[in-house]
Amino acid sequence: MPCGIERVNGPFPNDSLNNLLYHFPKLHHLSINYLTASRVENSETHATSLLKHLKYVSLKLYLIAFNKFEQIVQTFFGDIEVLRISTQYDTAYLDAKRWEHLITSYLPNLRIFDIHHDGGVQRNQLTYHDLINQFRSSFWIERDWFFAHQHDWLERLHSGVFYSTEPYSTKTNKNPANYFPNATELTIEHCLEKLDDLLVQTLNSIVPVRQLIKLIIKHFHIKFDQFLNVLYLTPHLHTFKSDFFIS
Repeated sequence: MPCGIERVNGPFPNDSLNNLLYHFPKLHHLSINYLTASRVENSETHATSLLKHLKYVSLKLYLIAFNKFEQIVQTFFGDIEVLRISTQYDTAYLDAKRWEHLITSYLPNLRIFDIHHDGGVQRNQLTYHDLINQFRSSFWIERDWFFAHQHDWLERLHSGVFYSTEPYSTKTNKNPANYFPNATELTIEHCLEKLDDLLVQTLNSIVPVRQLIKLIIKHFHIKFDQFLNVLYLTPHLHTFKSDFFIS
């Protein structure tokens, strides 16, 4: 019978992942909240053909370079359907082309891709946005994988938090009484003093934003990044009206 390790708490070196998965060949659910780089790398790996049951992986990565993460995926995660990762600093995680190659070549069954990256590129304000804009290609849109970002300070446009918007996520906590799955028009007025950084998730808890053809937003303060994210995630929108204030 397939089994699941709901969570491994505390620092867990990546070279121990090999032994863990080898001894649990029927594992189907793996969550590690502190996967860290090993001091001494162990080059020995076991066959991955035993991991056919592993479908869900959630990892919080600490000082794991993207090169190493690619090796981990290629070695162990070839049959997973859900991948959630959180990481910092290494800009290679923002390379959409490398992700496309990794997913196409080694993750053919992936349905849900959830990433949270905190960091950026130093001394070049344009490079950060050039990187994250690559995640708007047809590869990502066709899979319904969408992303947003935010900056802590306007003076730090070279870095930020890049994250999945998760239109499929259970975190949205839709209330059936206030959710309208067939709606194509939405008007928001005088509901909140300020739309927060979860704007897309908030809208998605009311209607599926991708099917909207008409959107009206009145009397709000809204961040410019959030405004762009809304437009990006509503590809069928043909009517947009607003009198909000962009900050």
